[in-house]
Amino acid sequence: FRFPGSYPIRRGETLSSLIERAGGYTERAYLRGAVFTRESAKEVRRRQLNRMIRQVEEAALSTAEATLGGGGDAQTVAGQEAALEAKQELLAKLQASEITGRVVVRLAPLEEFRRSRYDIELEEGDVLTIPERPGVVHVIGEVFNETSLLYEEDGTVNYYLRKVGGMTEDADKKQISVIKADGSVISKQQGKGKLVFWNSEYNQWFFGGFMNTELEPGDTIVVPRKMDRYLWLKTTKDITQIVFQIAVAAGVVFAI
Repeated sequence: FRFPGSYPIRRGETLSSLIERAGGYTERAYLRGAVFTRESAKEVRRRQLNRMIRQVEEAALSTAEATLGGGGDAQTVAGQEAALEAKQELLAKLQASEITGRVVVRLAPLEEFRRSRYDIELEEGDVLTIPERPGVVHVIGEVFNETSLLYEEDGTVNYYLRKVGGMTEDADKKQISVIKADGSVISKQQGKGKLVFWNSEYNQWFFGGFMNTELEPGDTIVVPRKMDRYLWLKTTKDITQIVFQIAVAAGVVFAI
């Protein structure tokens, strides 16, 4: 912004009004990477995360009791131990997560933004940060080299995955996602193997399938771990997706 800082807000004031009061954007502003956080959203995410932590704790306790019981053959016991280890790992990641309360907003030139659905009414404690254009794309999760790569024009999901050595054998190749710089998500599941699919959030067609989707500066490729080999997920098969959704909505990104 031309005049960044803390501003008192008026009742009913919208985001575009505040941007105008701050002098508008500078020529170096990367609008696609804007981060908007809200205290009320943070509290909602915190309650969701705490509920998930309790569920995983209960599941871990149940598995620990079954393992200590020593029932079943060696293969069953080994499976119970693997399940317990997976739950403990997931629990540690959940407990270490930091809630930011991020809300996805897509900024645009001021005149255009005023007519958009993202020109929301402000609340006390809202924070809007606009970075300079980043020069990297991030790759995390089940790949051979988690890292940030220099952004290259026309670089696709498949291109960046090759640059990090590809995916490991534990990767869930059906659940790969891209977290856009603005916090929204596109996933392989949206295309479901189609060569052409419509993304309603971006109001555009994606050609060549998900793996050929071209990325933008600041995007993050997330390759989750294949979890269906753990017995405990037979009763909570959606936990990976739920935790990932909470993480994205909260502005927390971690490989599971």
